[in-house]
Amino acid sequence: MTPPLSKSGPTFAYPPTDINPANPGADLPNLSKGGPGVFAAKGGDDKPGADKAKGGSDKSVSPQELVPSLNDEALFGLYLSKYQPERNKRFLNVTLAIMAVKKYLGGDASELATAKEKIVAWLSDPALLPKDTPSHQARVNLIAVLDRAKDDAGVAEILKALRANYSTAAVQSPAPVVSAGKTADELTGDLDEKALLGEQYDAFQKGKNKKYLNLNLSLIAIRKFVKGDSDQLTSAKEKIAAWRSDASLLSDPVAVQFGKSLNAVFKTATQDKAIGDGFKEMRKVLVADYAPKEAGDAEKKVEVPGPVANVPVENKSAVANLSFNFANPGKTGARQDTIGNFTSKLGPAARIPYERVLKKYEDFTAKSSVIFTVDNATGYITNVRFEDIQAKGSAGAKDIEAMYKDIATRMFSVLSFEKSGSEKSQMVKLPLTLKH
Repeated sequence: MTPPLSKSGPTFAYPPTDINPANPGADLPNLSKGGPGVFAAKGGDDKPGADKAKGGSDKSVSPQELVPSLNDEALFGLYLSKYQPERNKRFLNVTLAIMAVKKYLGGDASELATAKEKIVAWLSDPALLPKDTPSHQARVNLIAVLDRAKDDAGVAEILKALRANYSTAAVQSPAPVVSAGKTADELTGDLDEKALLGEQYDAFQKGKNKKYLNLNLSLIAIRKFVKGDSDQLTSAKEKIAAWRSDASLLSDPVAVQFGKSLNAVFKTATQDKAIGDGFKEMRKVLVADYAPKEAGDAEKKVEVPGPVANVPVENKSAVANLSFNFANPGKTGARQDTIGNFTSKLGPAARIPYERVLKKYEDFTAKSSVIFTVDNATGYITNVRFEDIQAKGSAGAKDIEAMYKDIATRMFSVLSFEKSGSEKSQMVKLPLTLKH
């Protein structure tokens, strides 16, 4: 049977040196001794098969607030150096499981099934179960973090999957099937500056730290992501959006060539599923509509079937995506906001702008995804992007754009986020539904 997790309760390894630095392969430290950076479940028996640690921990944290705790340093501790080189190979299912759990905690309920599926795949591999492996360390610490969550049915299902018993007996498996597609090394070659830019290479070199800085930064982040650093996905998408939103680069020959070449790379079949999924996310940002809107011009239309009786008519003049940039104040804000309380502020901030439109068009409703980019150094929002806007009713594109701009401005004015992780920025994505 699978080796039991520490009977003294789960250990949350943050900072990583708190995990038995003298002997990383030994049993985890006795939590009753306490110590800096160690969060102990009270008297818990956290062996696999138990649906809940006896005694439990103080379940006072919302699922969203747990996301920053699920960084690699905290989960893998001293085993991080062994995990990183193999995160998309030997430990791929561990990586995918953690990513799905983070997305679920962040508010994407559709990721629950994926999280459980990847956890089962991870813990069904006998090679990933021994105590002296990064995967075992991550399992223990993941349970410790999730056990602090307020009552949540999805979290309970994830914990049940993590605590289940899995056989360590050798399993006769068929030879692994290598999917058709390029390897990480081959993709790195495709991301060479000369390969991407061709005749525009020299012009890019002259401006890579000035005019084309965001192109350069996006390429650096993409390369790091391909080499196994999944945390760079957010940075890559942010930098792509930054240069694609720059009106001066929309017809610039260097940026145009760079974008076409990146698009081709993003559509490349990959052997590594995690890289392929990341490429899909980055391509969505790359090919979005960034064309400036002129007053009186028709906005990008949403194609829908003809109206159905007793169903509100889809607003075909509504924009599909909107992006608003805000100047960084250059100073640190109050930093009192988190993902948890942010959701409670989004509704009030959106209500007044929505009601203004509703007074003119009583049949107006809308829904979209809203993505906030936050400067980790100051806590301020630097960009608010509304994606896949679906409006119903008779409100025109001009009124709809003004409403979303007002919502974005209000969020910029009232929010100042706590620092999360070591990246220069963080991104938060949530659904936004406006109806009366």
